Amino acid sequence: MKPFKLLVLFCFAIWFSSGNLFAQDEKLFTYQEVDTKPTFKGGDLNSFTVWVHKNVTYPSIARDNGVQGRIIIQFTVGPDGVVRDIKAIRSVDVTLEKEAIRVVKSSPKWEPGVKDGASVATRMNIPVIFRLL
Repeated sequence: MKPFKLLVLFCFAIWFSSGNLFAQDEKLFTYQEVDTKPTFKGGDLNSFTVWVHKNVTYPSIARDNGVQGRIIIQFTVGPDGVVRDIKAIRSVDVTLEKEAIRVVKSSPKWEPGVKDGASVATRMNIPVIFRLL
């Protein structure tokens, strides 16, 4: 019986120390659900897409192998304007995917989306197209 009590106390200690006991669930909205869309440097989502494409470097291994295609990157603009939770939801190649994620991670702060007068976390998607010329 004693080992069971220790296990329960250990699990509770881990749960408590991770912050789950007092964590607030942050509501996540899609780009279409917010009243005011997040803005990037005073522009819209297209401004960010242009910025990403200007900052992408074609991975040499992908170029050498003739790999090209579209990567769809999903990310969240938090209520503080920081880009987070970045992942590829569609990919053609791991090296292209890593480069697209790297550039999105380097994004400066945004103006967050607004819902019912409050800044909210907003999930967004952008295509990053790699095309050999």
